[in-house]
Amino acid sequence: MDVLKARVPTTGITEIVFPFREAHLRMIDVGGQRSEQRKWIHCFDNVNGVLFIAAISGYNLFVDDEENPKADGSVGRKNRLRYSMELFKRIANHQCFNKKTAIILFLNKIDIFKEKIVNHPLDLCFKNYKGPAQSLEPAAKYVADRFSRLVNAEIQ
Repeated sequence: MDVLKARVPTTGITEIVFPFREAHLRMIDVGGQRSEQRKWIHCFDNVNGVLFIAAISGYNLFVDDEENPKADGSVGRKNRLRYSMELFKRIANHQCFNKKTAIILFLNKIDIFKEKIVNHPLDLCFKNYKGPAQSLEPAAKYVADRFSRLVNAEIQ
C-alpha cells in the first residue's frame, strides 16, 4: 500500500462560501504563519465563530521568537505548543468577539502526539502535569483543559 502525506502551508487569506441547510456559511482561512497574523484583524468583524487549529504534537518543539531576543541579541526560542496557547488566548479574548461568538478549539496531529508521548513525556512542556507519563488520553485532556482555561484567563 502506498501512502502519500502532503502539507501545503496556508498563506494569505482564503474565503470559501458553502451552503448549509437554509444558510450560506462563509469560512475564512487565515494563514497560520506569523507574517500573516497582522492581516487577521480585518477578518474579525461580524464573526459568529472561530475555529482555532493547534498541533498538539508541538509540545516538545520550538519556534523562533523574534519578539523576545536573547540578551546577546540572538533570536530566542519558544515552545511551539505554548506559542499556540498564547495565540489562542489573544484571539479567544479579542475585544471584537462577544459571549455569543463560538470559539472552537481543534487539536490536530494527535497521531504524532500518540507516538511522541511514549518517549517524550508531557511534563517536558508542562511541569505541573501529574498524569500518567506515557498515556495518550490523560495527556490530551490535560492540554485541552489548559487551552480552555485561557478564555478570559492568564497563561500559567
